[in-house]
Amino acid sequence: MKFTNLTTAEFGAFADSMPYSHFTQMVGNYELKVAEGVETHLVGIKDNQNNILAACLLTATPVMKFFKYFYSNRGPIIDYENKELVHFFYNELASYVKKYNALYLRVDPYLPMLKRNHDGEVIERFNNDWIFDKMAELGYEHDGFSVGFDPIKQIRFHSVLDLEGKTAKDVLNNMDSLR
Repeated sequence: MKFTNLTTAEFGAFADSMPYSHFTQMVGNYELKVAEGVETHLVGIKDNQNNILAACLLTATPVMKFFKYFYSNRGPIIDYENKELVHFFYNELASYVKKYNALYLRVDPYLPMLKRNHDGEVIERFNNDWIFDKMAELGYEHDGFSVGFDPIKQIRFHSVLDLEGKTAKDVLNNMDSLR
């Protein structure tokens, strides 16, 4: 396996093929960030046959003229069931951003922890608690679970609709207005 930069075509094809890929980790967001003048990186892991196994879009914000604050918004895109790949990716990601004078690296993986009903009651728990121990082992620190709005951190909860087999009208009818 090797950690490498990816082309937009490679990144886009991989992102589109993965089940847990957030819109902030899509080529459209990459193009938007580049158009806004934001330093943006597309990186990933390839196997020996050049197949992409993991990828992420990283933005870099200058800090004190020399350092950079790196952020992978709802990334990386990775098969979290493959713990060896997760370990390798995050180690390599930390090494990569250090080459660009990273002062800080923030990641907030798009990894479900709980499924809630419309009223916020937990109806399913996912077995993803291991990620906290793995990230701590790799030197990352958990900032806790935020509530409310924050100018830096992404929202904690996502409302997700299953689009499989639904028409546009079905999707709209399944959406709630804000309470």
